[in-house]
Amino acid sequence: MVASEGYLLREAGLRLYHCDWLPLAPTTSDGTATGALVVLMHGYAEHCRRYDELSRYLVSRGHAVCRLDARGHGRSQGQRGHIRAYSEYVGDFVAFVESVVSRHPTRPLVLFGHSNGGLIAARAVQRALVSARGLVLSSPLFALRHGRKPVPDRVARWLSWCLPRLPLPNRIHANELTHDRALQAAHAVDPWVHGVATPRWYWATTLAGRAALREAGEVTLPLLVLCGELDPIVDPKSISDFHERAASVDKRLVSRSGELHEVLSELDRLALFALFADWIERVAGMGNAATASPL
Repeated sequence: MVASEGYLLREAGLRLYHCDWLPLAPTTSDGTATGALVVLMHGYAEHCRRYDELSRYLVSRGHAVCRLDARGHGRSQGQRGHIRAYSEYVGDFVAFVESVVSRHPTRPLVLFGHSNGGLIAARAVQRALVSARGLVLSSPLFALRHGRKPVPDRVARWLSWCLPRLPLPNRIHANELTHDRALQAAHAVDPWVHGVATPRWYWATTLAGRAALREAGEVTLPLLVLCGELDPIVDPKSISDFHERAASVDKRLVSRSGELHEVLSELDRLALFALFADWIERVAGMGNAATASPL
């Protein structure tokens, strides 16, 4: 594959890290690429390079994968775990999508987001800021499980205005994400994973999740939703409600028995990688873009 990385410039010179992985497979005789363009948005408190294994698999199937570190995450600039408004995330994502589509105009676009990244991608689609062939959401953060809410709403709202930038522990633990012990250990020592959240981030994200559920009917493009049955972080009912309310004619909900928050990092993830790639190739109108092969 061909790999590159760089920075997307945003307001006041804010630099957001991105990496692009492209297959070596040639284009068709008319210059059209043979696979899809997958734009990937990671989850909260992590970063895009945690998706190297998935990206490598998708590239082996002939697809280009472009990934962005959200502001305040990974190699991107910005206060860790903080935003002023959720529209900042959405605006960054839309700007990134536009930049990669301009570089790969012949590839059909598929959006993918995990957890907070799923909420970002969903809000971009609902607000008609991007146009794509399909949307894949993994454990989208529409609502936290009740026991994960740090404070009552009235307190969260007050803190978001009085102490918006106060860094607080986000209580995300590696053993809640996957059963894979090696990936748990890697997460625990990853220097680009952070352990904080601010009151403004929490309240802005809460409101964005509620808006996404309220406006689920605005989603009409093909939709694939993946989640873990035992996810201890995101409320599974919020995910099933979103899927049910979405107006997409072509939609599928895959709930993985016995799995946690990061289904694409779970022990049986290779089967899910294949399902993901098959779905991309179908909605992008390709049939089988390529036979899977080692990179």
